[in-house]
Amino acid sequence: MGPVCAYSELTGEIVEALAKRPGPRNHWSESWIDLQLGLAYTSAGKPEQALKYLKRSLVVSGQYDHPLTCVAMLELGRLALAADDFDTAAKMFEEAIYSAYYFDNVGVITEALRYGQQTHLAANRPGVYAPLAVGIRWAQKERL
Repeated sequence: MGPVCAYSELTGEIVEALAKRPGPRNHWSESWIDLQLGLAYTSAGKPEQALKYLKRSLVVSGQYDHPLTCVAMLELGRLALAADDFDTAAKMFEEAIYSAYYFDNVGVITEALRYGQQTHLAANRPGVYAPLAVGIRWAQKERL
């Protein structure tokens, strides 16, 4: 919905429903609920609340990456970039690439490379964005 998302009644309803924790307690699926709630808070224009849940969503059972870890890292990178925290943004985008590669999520790899390049340019860093060069070679090899 773009910039109007924060003002949508539906966004508020989604935040409210996810805040009720729709799922079993102490279950691995809590990470996915945290991710959805973090994304909903981002959509509602509440980055401080979003950060809390997105960070909690990174691992299952306190130690294991899951197929959506890369999505959480991508969003954490976007929030850091919006706050001009280029070091954190660069780290999150690079980690999102690794996680997305492991779970074969080409869409997140593409987005993380794009945002990583934007971060590299915004931070006025010298040279070519290193992960982009590797990503291009990988994409060509995979015929993407």
